[in-house]
Amino acid sequence: DTLNIIDTELRKIKPDILLYGEGWNMPTILDDEHKGMIANQHKMPNIGHFNDFYRDHVKGRTAEHEISVKGYCTGDVNYKDAMKMSLVGNALPAPYVQLFDSPAKSINYVECHDNRTSWDKIKECCKEDRSDVRIKKHKLMIGALMVSMGVPFLHSGQEFCRTKNGNSNSYMSGDLINRLDWERKDRYKEVVNYTKDMIALRKAYPVFQFSETSQIKKHIYFKDLDKDILLYGFKDVSKYIEFDELLIFFNPTYDVAYYCLDGYGTLLANEAGLIEKIQTQCITINPHTMVVVGVNTK
Repeated sequence: DTLNIIDTELRKIKPDILLYGEGWNMPTILDDEHKGMIANQHKMPNIGHFNDFYRDHVKGRTAEHEISVKGYCTGDVNYKDAMKMSLVGNALPAPYVQLFDSPAKSINYVECHDNRTSWDKIKECCKEDRSDVRIKKHKLMIGALMVSMGVPFLHSGQEFCRTKNGNSNSYMSGDLINRLDWERKDRYKEVVNYTKDMIALRKAYPVFQFSETSQIKKHIYFKDLDKDILLYGFKDVSKYIEFDELLIFFNPTYDVAYYCLDGYGTLLANEAGLIEKIQTQCITINPHTMVVVGVNTK
């Protein structure tokens, strides 16, 4: 009740305010039915929540005793179904894990002020990888964020592989740990530019911003392809964008994969970011990358 009152009063001042928080079930004196937690999201129609399901299955679990546990984008292909649920903001009913009655309530993230940064997590759960492979996995998570239903949340410095030197609880640490090391902006310019491009991609294609579950049910589908490749598809979307379909391929594996269309499609983005629109029929999906293709079927 308190949160809904706050929401009502704030919207009198700023109607388009974005109100969200950490909807965890904390041990307080309140009965569960009165808590402002994810399980009660249906009682808070205008309030969003950090989606820890998204974080744990896209990146991997964050607790220190589970720091070596991978997520889908860091290499555990067994989380393919969980990745599907995450991509739609956990807004679809069973057999999906539904957390929200609208994707607009899902704050999608893989890192924030708590726990290790994504880069520090990857260094632990992907110790076997070279630095260039870790960068690809880091970019894959950023790409996934920008094409997911819900609200994308980027942590400051995530675009240049921010590190806290492995510190998982830095609220009591000083500037040496919590500062933004701007030299990394040049060192990881590839990731900075990719992040800019993925933000631009999201803005250019409003299908990534569906706010109703009915839109997801009508337009979004998934296909499990060979070699553990996931196809995340949008169909019948010509009233939103210049294509009839939008195809997004995820390859979290170490092997290159190929997918051939019946006709021709327009390659829009890959690991290099946004690219000059190229007509293609056979699509190359490199390891640890996301590829976006527009298709006109008529």
